Amino acid sequence: MPRHANAALKMRPVKTDRNDAAGLAQIMRTGWFKEVR
Repeated sequence: MPRHANAALKMRPVKTDRNDAAGLAQIMRTGWFKEVR
C-alpha cells in the first residue's frame, strides 16, 4: 500500500480489514491517490 494511503488509513479510529477496504475505495472514488509505476 502506498505510504500516503497508509497514512490516511491510520488516522481512522477503527482499524479493521473491512474499514481499510472502505477507506481505499473512498480514496479511489475521490481520486486522492498518486499513480504508481
